[in-house]
Amino acid sequence: MDPKINRKLHALASGIAPGEAHEFLKETARERFGAEYRTLSMQQCSELSRHLREVKERLRTGIYQALHGAEGSPISEQQISQAKQYQKLLGWSDHYLWKMINDRYGETSLEAMPKWKAVRLVAYLQKRWHTKHKRTNQESTVS
Repeated sequence: MDPKINRKLHALASGIAPGEAHEFLKETARERFGAEYRTLSMQQCSELSRHLREVKERLRTGIYQALHGAEGSPISEQQISQAKQYQKLLGWSDHYLWKMINDRYGETSLEAMPKWKAVRLVAYLQKRWHTKHKRTNQESTVS
C-alpha cells in the first residue's frame, strides 16, 4: 500500500477511533472486503476512504445533536478545512484562533460550532485575509 494513502486512512480512522486507528482499519477491512488491510487495492482504499468519511460525519453529527438537543447541524469538514486554511494564511496560532472563536462566537472549539456560526466564521476569516493581502500588496507597491 502507498504510504501516503496509508497515512490518510489512518488520519481518517483516528478521527473515529482515537488511539485505535490501526486496529479499526484492520477490522473494517476484514468486515467490508474480507481481506487484510495491508493487501487492499487502490479501489478498495478509495472505497474505504469514502466509508470512513461517512462514518466520521455521522459520528460528528450524532455527538453534536446529543450535545445541542438536535438543533441545527454541525460545522462541515469543508468549513473546518477552510477555517484552518485561512488560519494558516493569516499566520494565527491555534490558541489565537481558539480564543477568537471563544470570544466572538461563544464556542469551545472549531469542531463544536454549529453550521450557521461556521458560515459566519469562514466569511470573517476570508474578509480578514483579503484585508491583510490587500494591505501587503499596497505596501509592496509603495516600497
